[in-house]
Amino acid sequence: MLQATNLGYPPLSWQRGLKKTREQFWSARICEQDLLTRAVTLCKQHWLVQQQPGLQQIPSNDFSL
Repeated sequence: MLQATNLGYPPLSWQRGLKKTREQFWSARICEQDLLTRAVTLCKQHWLVQQQPGLQQIPSNDFSL
């Protein structure tokens, strides 16, 4: 059986969500807890985007702050 995978999710994802979140944290517009909450949400979204087309092996450790 053929299995599909990829090399990971691009670091500059759609609408640059992580970049904007980091910049808000660095400029003290959001607290550390908000940064972490948004990061977890983005990470989950990235996993779902990769899972929906049917990838059998989704890479991990492709997300960093």
